[in-house]
Amino acid sequence: MEQRSGQAGRPRGMARFPGLGARFEGLLERLAHTARPDAGPVVTEVGRLSGALEADIRRRALDPGRLTPTLRGIRGWLAYFAEGDHLDAYLAARLALQAGLRELAGRRLRGPFTIHLRPMTGLMRLRGDRSGTRLHLPAAVVGLSAAELGHCADLAAGRPRARARVMAALMQPACRAVRERMLALGGEVDGAAGACHHLGRLFAALNRDHFGDRLGRPRLEWSARPSLRKLGHYDPLHDRVVVSAALDRAEVPEHVVAYVLYHELLHKHHGVRVEGGTVRAHTAAFRRDERRYPGHAEAERFLARLGHWLS
Repeated sequence: MEQRSGQAGRPRGMARFPGLGARFEGLLERLAHTARPDAGPVVTEVGRLSGALEADIRRRALDPGRLTPTLRGIRGWLAYFAEGDHLDAYLAARLALQAGLRELAGRRLRGPFTIHLRPMTGLMRLRGDRSGTRLHLPAAVVGLSAAELGHCADLAAGRPRARARVMAALMQPACRAVRERMLALGGEVDGAAGACHHLGRLFAALNRDHFGDRLGRPRLEWSARPSLRKLGHYDPLHDRVVVSAALDRAEVPEHVVAYVLYHELLHKHHGVRVEGGTVRAHTAAFRRDERRYPGHAEAERFLARLGHWLS
């Protein structure tokens, strides 16, 4: 759900780990240029960095709530790829992606190709110039087959229908298992409780009144920073609803927060449709159910004035 932009705040009380981000980015860069037979040193480095981070967290007695989402993502990534032969799967996926990208190289995709499989919520980040192409993908792609990794290369090349195919592939059990394991290793946090409104209680009421108690509870979170541009978001890959912290105020009526949450839950309920290779979320059925919400028009009017109230 989109709205006007507003000021962002900085989360307080979060633990700091100076230098960790830079070391992690350096590790991803090494992996982008490591051949499988020469992976020994980088495998050692992943285990060493993961162990050092876990020891620091234990020494400081930090619970997951003191770690930023970015840090929990790095922690889960390090712990996952320190396990078993997961890093070999990473390198195999990277090599398959590079091969696919070379076949599609052209004006949009220039080699050499630098690929990072990393903690991220989007499908892809792509940056290219005359020196080459940098491609970031969610680490869960290590659960994809060679053919499905080919869809990722197609997406980078801008081919029709590739986005829908990549989304469908990433929703499969193998990729879900990778995501769930990383989330668990990074440290799960129940972010439903806000200062003024509790998303868990609102979900329970909405599920009872509008979904017949048949909708599985997604991860419910308040955003780390208040935003008036994006009031809510449903991430189907992680089954997560994020509501803007700008709404967690006493002057925002609970029924308005519930309406924003209901909108995002409709995304989970209806899923997405693929029409002509285009992924559509706000279908006619979605809009019909959205209008059924009691006080729909009143909530929309309040949200339209929200930027003036909070500026």
